Amino acid sequence: MQNARQTIRADLCRLRQTNHFTFASVRAVPNLGTAAESVQPITTETVPPPGSAIVNPAVVASNGLARYTIDVVPPGIPDSDIVWSVAEGAGNIQFYNTGNKGRAVNVQGKAEGGFKLEVDIAGLTLDPKPYIYGRVEEQTVTPLHFIIITSNGVPAVTESEIDKWIVEANLDYRQVAMTFTKANVKHLEKPEWFNIPNDNTFYAMCSYTNNTGGLEVYCVNTLPGAVGLHSDRRLPAGSARRGLAVTAGAPVSTMGHEIGHACGLSDITINRLGNTLVNKDLVGEKNWSGGDGTGYYPRDLKHADLVSRLLMCQGSESRGDIPLGAVRAYYGQHPDPLPISVGVDSMGDRTPRH
Repeated sequence: MQNARQTIRADLCRLRQTNHFTFASVRAVPNLGTAAESVQPITTETVPPPGSAIVNPAVVASNGLARYTIDVVPPGIPDSDIVWSVAEGAGNIQFYNTGNKGRAVNVQGKAEGGFKLEVDIAGLTLDPKPYIYGRVEEQTVTPLHFIIITSNGVPAVTESEIDKWIVEANLDYRQVAMTFTKANVKHLEKPEWFNIPNDNTFYAMCSYTNNTGGLEVYCVNTLPGAVGLHSDRRLPAGSARRGLAVTAGAPVSTMGHEIGHACGLSDITINRLGNTLVNKDLVGEKNWSGGDGTGYYPRDLKHADLVSRLLMCQGSESRGDIPLGAVRAYYGQHPDPLPISVGVDSMGDRTPRH
C-alpha cells in the first residue's frame, strides 16, 4: 500500500467535517496533476440512525460524548492510517473508547474551554492539516411553558405538534449542549389572539405572562407573514412583551429557530449571495478548516448553499446547523457582507429566559 501511495497525489475531495465542519473526503487519484482540495463545513449530517444527533458539533458537553467523522476515499486506505490529534485544549477534551484513529472517533468533554482537532493521513501530505474548532460547555436545561390559544374551544395546535417541536429543538441544540423540556401546557381562550393580525396584537399576547423561569411559547393559528416570531432578542429577560410564537403547521425547526433569537442569535439570509464561493473571510476562522482560497471546502460550494444549512437561515428547509462563530452575509442595503450572529460565540445566554 505504501509503494502504491508513492505514485499518487492527494485529491482532497469532500473532506467532511460535519456540523461545524464536516470533513468531507480524502481521495487518492493516480497521476493527478494538481491536488484538488475541498471540504463541506457547516452541515446537518447526523449520526446514524438519521435524526439522532448532528456530528462534529461546535460544543461538547462537559462529561458528555460527541462524534467527529471524516470520509476517506478510496476505502482501501485503512482506518489505522487516519489519525486525529488534539492540537489545542488538550486538557479540555479526550478521545474515548475506540481511540483517535479511523473515519469516526468519539470524544469526551473534560473541562470547559476551547479545543482544536487535527487530522493526519499516513502516506499523504496534508498542508495545512484539516482541523475543527470546538468548545466544551456545561449542559444546560431550559423549561418551556406553552400557551395554546383557543377560539370557541378549538386549540390552535395540538400537544402532539408541540412534542414534535421539542424533539426537533433538542436534536438541533444537542450540538451546543443545550436541552429543552416541556414544563407545562395551558389552554387560553382568546379568539382575538387565535389569528394574530399585527405587531401590536402580537406584543399584547407576549405580555400575557413572563418571569416563568424559562421561555414562554405562544401557539397560534396564524401570524402576519411568518410561521414563527420572537418579540425582540434585544429586550432583557423579564420585559413584559418578551416571548415567542409558533403557528399551526409550522416546520418542526421553527421553534428551534425562534429559540435561537431568545439566545441572542440573528436571522441570516441568502439574498444577494449569488454564485459567490465559500472563503475564509465569509465563513470565519472558527468555522474554517484550513487552507487558502476555498481551503478544504468543495471548490464549487456556493456560500448561499452553506448559509441555507444554518438554523438561523430564514426560509430554508434544510436548516439545523449552529456553527461556532459568526458567518458573513448581506444585511439590509449594506454593500458588503457583514458578520451575522448565528453561532455559539454570539449566544448571550445558553439558558434563555423570558
